[in-house]
Amino acid sequence: MSAKSYLLLITLSAVAVLNANPKIGQSAIITLQFPYGAREAAMGECGVALADDQSCMFYNPAGLGVISESMNKGAAGHFFEPLLPALKLSDVWHLAAPMLVWQDNRHYFGGVGVSVNYLNFGRNDITNQNGVVEGQYNADEVVVGLSYGDDLLHDLHNGSSFAYGASFKYARSKLTNDNSQIGRTYAIDAALLGVTSFGLRMGGGLYNMGPAVSYGSGNGSQSNPIPFTVRIGIAWKYPLVIEGMDLLKVACEGNLDREIVRQNPDSKPDNFIRAIYDDVIHDTSETRDDEIKKITRHLGAELTVMNTGSFRFGYMIDPAGDRYETHWGFGVSVFNHISFDYAYIISPDDRPRNGQWSIGLNIFNITELRADDIKWWNHKSLNEPPPAIRNVKDDNMLVN
Repeated sequence: MSAKSYLLLITLSAVAVLNANPKIGQSAIITLQFPYGAREAAMGECGVALADDQSCMFYNPAGLGVISESMNKGAAGHFFEPLLPALKLSDVWHLAAPMLVWQDNRHYFGGVGVSVNYLNFGRNDITNQNGVVEGQYNADEVVVGLSYGDDLLHDLHNGSSFAYGASFKYARSKLTNDNSQIGRTYAIDAALLGVTSFGLRMGGGLYNMGPAVSYGSGNGSQSNPIPFTVRIGIAWKYPLVIEGMDLLKVACEGNLDREIVRQNPDSKPDNFIRAIYDDVIHDTSETRDDEIKKITRHLGAELTVMNTGSFRFGYMIDPAGDRYETHWGFGVSVFNHISFDYAYIISPDDRPRNGQWSIGLNIFNITELRADDIKWWNHKSLNEPPPAIRNVKDDNMLVN
């Protein structure tokens, strides 16, 4: 591994989006930790309980089982962010594309999605024994995922859902120019999501359950665990509909995540089940306060006006990594089919992620063109009963 790739790997591990473990360098394939979705990024990386657009394939695949206007009848999304702007490395970036989702609002088979998550470490020099540059190679990681979710209730009458979801992911990591030292593994996510008729949402799951990854073969090969993570979140999302028009939509979420890994110097790393015992329950080398500090907290809120403009704000607290980031952003959506999102991170003391931005472009309702698409600010029920509607004329509250 070149010095540049090694430095980048250590730095990215230290600021990995969901890495709350201070034992930096224990887990491998950090792309498994990098979320996608500019909307969620602007909300402090919230999406475990909201899970209502294509990014749910990362945050909570059970969201595929809950009918959403952002995924119904087919959706595709693209996401891009340059990484670590403080280091001024233009060839280090993160891309998620495509993110393809299909939901059938008749609930015949739930929802299914495909995602590609790619992390580019940039070009690195290949030198000979005399230090002479003989060429270059590109260091990168890619994670390809297949996700599925379904609603156990299949209840379209009161707006409540209880969904399950899972993702199967194949991961490849190339950090050197030696193709014999490419790391490959797979991982499985399993999650649940509950939604009430009054907008309360609760979700959580187990992520990156899979075998350790080895770079190379033989007795000298290095083996590292992948970043097994536990997430749990609670959210509230509800629209204010006036005479059939979505005047305001409010969404907010708080979630917690904790990476659990255990590397053993004289033997293979713990599998994720053993790591729960060794790294959490029976870790005598750390106090309870140390364990609590490993939990990363995320808070975020979104206000959408007339299904068109969205304003977002979030905060991420990572005591173990000494990161206290403010996130903000906005989104624009038109014609019930297209949305553009932007997010920006403010990190104190000019930390590596200070000034990091991301953008996202999503296309949804791909297979359904409606006459009322030119009035996208109107409420769309998706076979669900509309929420409480306030009739301005007689000032009565009507509930369908």
